[in-house]
Amino acid sequence: MTRSRSAPPWAWPYSPRTAFRPVSSSSGPRWPFQRPKNRGKIRYASIPTNYLKKNLKKVELERELKEALKNREFVLFFQPKIDLLTREIAGFEALIRWQHPEKGLIPPGEFIPFLEESGLIVEVGKWVMEEAIRHIKESPVCKDSRMVISFNVSFKQFEKQFEQPGFIQELIETVKASGVDPKRLQIEVTEGLLMKNTRETIEKLARIHEAGLGISIDDFGTGYSSLQYLKDLPASTLKIDYSFVKGLPDERDDVEIVKTILLLAQGLGKKTVAEGVETREQLVFLAGLGVNEVQGFYFARPMPKGECIKWIEDYRPETYFWPRR
Repeated sequence: MTRSRSAPPWAWPYSPRTAFRPVSSSSGPRWPFQRPKNRGKIRYASIPTNYLKKNLKKVELERELKEALKNREFVLFFQPKIDLLTREIAGFEALIRWQHPEKGLIPPGEFIPFLEESGLIVEVGKWVMEEAIRHIKESPVCKDSRMVISFNVSFKQFEKQFEQPGFIQELIETVKASGVDPKRLQIEVTEGLLMKNTRETIEKLARIHEAGLGISIDDFGTGYSSLQYLKDLPASTLKIDYSFVKGLPDERDDVEIVKTILLLAQGLGKKTVAEGVETREQLVFLAGLGVNEVQGFYFARPMPKGECIKWIEDYRPETYFWPRR
């Protein structure tokens, strides 16, 4: 197959700019395009419109995300965690949002996958940690040394960010330089991390743990982690996924799963946090089982910094809890 001298660049079977493979005469198209047509010495393949639109959207979103990072359009929202023994605020989970100048507030599910795919998650992940530290340092209501700020590290983020040479050391030095007690920071990781390079992952998390930062296993019970690795993982907290909490106290299966997780956590000496608590009935049930901390819409939705500070100032346990016996 040869290329005609008069043929324009775009007529070559799959332009080099698209990184598509040429179509051989012996096999059909390697991409979901319509079958190429013979026109002399040049062969053409039409690309479905929806395929083009999807990829153009990804390119545009990546460009916007780079601009968002440059223009400081990302913001942190905070959702409180409540200690069920003391009924006081135990800390907050820091959750990223995108304040788009035209589209308004965009939830993480709509842009995090693109951050991970593009590699921008490395820079954004670093920003989240620095913002969490700044929140502890600058907010007077967060001066209570018992308050812990946690932030999420996804599987792909860990792959791209924590496997960079020197990143863990940089993280440790950043925390030291801030003057913030590392015990007031907690990294939330999912069980998916234990599915690849498990021994290496545990060693890296151990270094972070040795530096004083807390480690929590998020969405516990939804993955397929080995109990052996769970035993070795330097995590102090198991977060019970909301999918098991939403059916409480009526769904028998959810009740048994939560009880099992609690027995496992207690046996391993780990703290438990139930997320997704939305009703008083769920709160009463979880408190009766011995869960250590809870978070969810029953107490507050994720809030921007200013609203969070006001919520802390106004918090009164009697608003949410029953009288002690």
